[in-house]
Amino acid sequence: MIHSIFNSVMGFGITGILVAIIGFWLFGRFVKGIITNIVLGGVLYLFLDWFHICKMNWSAMDGIIVALAGIPGTIILAIAHSLF
Repeated sequence: MIHSIFNSVMGFGITGILVAIIGFWLFGRFVKGIITNIVLGGVLYLFLDWFHICKMNWSAMDGIIVALAGIPGTIILAIAHSLF
């Protein structure tokens, strides 16, 4: 499958090469940001829970918020878990 995708993109010559380079560059920028959010937000989430600063009950929605919003999302979750 990868071979057929590679051949279809590279069959266009220099245009295919430029499209592939730009595509990988954009994909790298997106992946770098989302992985950074997941790691830093997750570390803060665990820190707040392990040191009993705020009791955090992990759920799928918490994971989505941490992945998309990172540290600010984790802080909002901590405030919400404290109040409710």
